[in-house]
Amino acid sequence: MNFLYPSFLFALAAIAIPIIIHLFNFQRYERIVFTNVKLLKDIKKQTRSRAKLKHLLVLLSRILAITFLVLAFAQPYIPVSDQRVANKDNIISIFIDNSFSMDAENENGHLFAQAKESAIEISLAYKPTDRFQVITNDFEARHQKTVNQEEVVQLIQDIELSPEVKKLSEIIIRQKDIFRDSESEGKKSFIISDFQKSNLNFGKIESDTNISTTLMPVTPQAQNNIYIDSCWFESPIRQIDRPENLIVRIRNNGDNPRENVPIKLTINGSQKALSSCSLQPNAYEDIVLSFTFTEAGIKNCEVSLTDFPVTFDDRFYFSFNLQSELVILCLSDTGISQYVNSLFENDDYFNLLNMGMKNIDYSKFAEQDLIILNGLPSISSGLGNELGKFINRGGNIVIFPGEDPDIQSYNQNLYEPNDIRFITSFDTIQTAAYRLNLESNFYADVFDDIPENMDLPTVYSHFTFSNFCTAEEDVLIFLRNSEPLLTRYIVGKGTVYQFAISLDKNQSNFSEHAIFVPVMYKIGINSQHRSQLFYTIGDDTPLLLRGSSNKAQELVYHLKRKGSNNIVEFDIIPEVRTINQRSELLIHNQIHEAGNYKLSLKDENKESYSFNYNRRESNLDCASSGELIAFIEESNLANLNVLDAGPGNLAIKIEEMNEGKKLWKLCIIFALAFFAIEVVLLRILR
Repeated sequence: MNFLYPSFLFALAAIAIPIIIHLFNFQRYERIVFTNVKLLKDIKKQTRSRAKLKHLLVLLSRILAITFLVLAFAQPYIPVSDQRVANKDNIISIFIDNSFSMDAENENGHLFAQAKESAIEISLAYKPTDRFQVITNDFEARHQKTVNQEEVVQLIQDIELSPEVKKLSEIIIRQKDIFRDSESEGKKSFIISDFQKSNLNFGKIESDTNISTTLMPVTPQAQNNIYIDSCWFESPIRQIDRPENLIVRIRNNGDNPRENVPIKLTINGSQKALSSCSLQPNAYEDIVLSFTFTEAGIKNCEVSLTDFPVTFDDRFYFSFNLQSELVILCLSDTGISQYVNSLFENDDYFNLLNMGMKNIDYSKFAEQDLIILNGLPSISSGLGNELGKFINRGGNIVIFPGEDPDIQSYNQNLYEPNDIRFITSFDTIQTAAYRLNLESNFYADVFDDIPENMDLPTVYSHFTFSNFCTAEEDVLIFLRNSEPLLTRYIVGKGTVYQFAISLDKNQSNFSEHAIFVPVMYKIGINSQHRSQLFYTIGDDTPLLLRGSSNKAQELVYHLKRKGSNNIVEFDIIPEVRTINQRSELLIHNQIHEAGNYKLSLKDENKESYSFNYNRRESNLDCASSGELIAFIEESNLANLNVLDAGPGNLAIKIEEMNEGKKLWKLCIIFALAFFAIEVVLLRILR
C-alpha cells in the first residue's frame, strides 16, 4: 500500500490526544456519599472492572477514528503496477484499429463502434488538462499532434474504416514519436484492436519502462471468412487467339467446410469464365479459369465471389496490356541482318528496326522489347552502359558475337558488368549441338512431338566461357563437349541470351537450321513486356511507366478510376520519376479503394494499374486476452499490460490501473464507524 500524500501521516501524532485525555480524565474517581455501603460491597469489584473495559474501548475507538481520518487525508492506494502514482500531467496516445477486419461483429455489436466508444471513455477518464493523441492505421499527419480532451473526442468520432494495415511494432514506434519531445511525466499509450495474429510481432518491440502501454482487445464472435487470396497466369506470355489459364487461389479461414462457392471472371466488364469450388476448413484451393483473348489492348479484370459478413476481400482486381506488336531492335555493324530480317519482317506481330554501329540512337532503347546484337566487332563503353540500363529496367537482349570480335571489349563492357560468363577463348574444333534442355520452361509449347534423335546444328567453331558467374543462369542448348551453345541469364529485371557463335555460316549452320526459327521466335515471344498484374494498397510501390524516356517528367499523366455509372470518381496527377531511362509513377499512398485504375495522357489511355486491399486483414484469427498476456511474458515486455475493453465501467478500470485501488473512502467509513462506536460507549452504555 502507498500514499498519494504521505506528508499527512505526520498528523498521526494526534493519536496522543485521546491517550492524554484517558490518562488524566478517566483515572479520576468521583466521591459519592452513601448512608450505608454494605449493599455496595458485593458489586464494587464488578463495577470497577466494567468501567475499566469501557474506558479502554473508548480510547481504542478514538485512536482508530483519528488514525483512519488521517489515512483518508493521506489517500492510501494499492498500486496495480510498480509505478508510483503522483499528481502529475499526462500525455495519452490512443490507437484505434480502423482496418477492415474491425467491421466484424460480436455479441456487443460492431467492433469498430466499440473501439471508438472505448477510446472516448479513455479520454474522459483523465483530467481535462491532460494532452491526448489519437492515431489510426492511416498514420495521418494531422494525428501527429496532441490535443485537449474536447478535441480528441471529436477526432475519435470522425475516424472511418480504412484499407491500411499496420504491424503492432509499427504502431508502438509511432506512439513513441509523440512522447519523445514531451516533458510530461505520465506517458501512457492505449492500443484498441482485434489483434489479428498476422499483425502481431512482439519480438520486434523494444521495452520502454518510461511509457505504459495498454492493449485492449475487442474480439469478433465468428472468425469464418472465404476470400480470394491471389491469382496468376499459368503461362507468362499473353497472345491473341491462344487459350489462357488463370489460376485463382481461394482460401477458407473458417472451421466449417464450404461447398460450391461460385467464382466469376469479368474482363472489361464482360463475363469471360465461371467456375465453383469446395473448400475444407482452414485450407485453400487453386481454381483454373480458362478463356481466350480475341483482340489486343488494355485488359481490366476482376475475379469475384460472394461471402458474408466480411466482404472487402471478395473481389480481386488485375490488369495488363495485351500487346498488338513486339518491338525489336537489331544492332549490327552494317545495319543489315539477313537472317534476323527474314525471320521477323514477315510477321505483323513483330516490329523490327535495324540500326548500324555508326548511327546508334540510344534514346530508342527505351521503346524496345528486345535488342539483338548481331555480329558487332566490339562493344564500346557507352553502348555497354546503355545496354546495362536497358537490361536492369526489364529489357531483353540477344548476343551473337562478331566473327572476329574484340573479346576484351565484350568482357569489360558487357559480360562482366552484368555478372554473366565472359569469353575465355575461341575453339576451332568442329562439334555439334548435342542436347536441348527440355526441362527448362523456355521450351514450353515449342514442340508438339520431340523425336528421339533430333537433328541439331553443326558448329565449326565457337567461343568458350568462364566457369563461374553470379547471375541466375539456364543453359538452353548444350554442345557435345557439354559446353553451352545458348545460355539464358536473369540480370536485374531483364534477360540476356548469350550465344557461343555468330550467325555467320563459317561458324555454324544454326542460322539455316530448322531449329533457328522456333528458338528465336520463342525468345521474341518471351520478350513481351510483363507488367505487374496488381499492386497492394498501402505498399506505395512505384508504378512502372512503360515505353517512357527522360521527357516523361515533362508530361502530365492522370490516374483515374470510374464508378459503376461510368463517372470519374477518382483522379490524381502522379509524380513521375525517371532514373536511367526508367520512368516510374509515385502515388504517395493516395489510393485507398480497390479497383482498376487507368493512366491517361491527353485523354488517351496508356496503361492500366490494379490495386487490391491487403489480404493480411482477411485472416480473422485474433489473439485473446490470455494469449496476449502470454506473448508479453514471453517477450519480457514489462511496460505492456492487457485490459479487457468489453462491457463495464472502463473509466473506473483505467483509474485503478493508473492510480491504483483507492482506499480513502474506506478510511472515511471506518473513521465514522469508530466515532459512532465511541458515542455508543459514552452515551448508551453508561
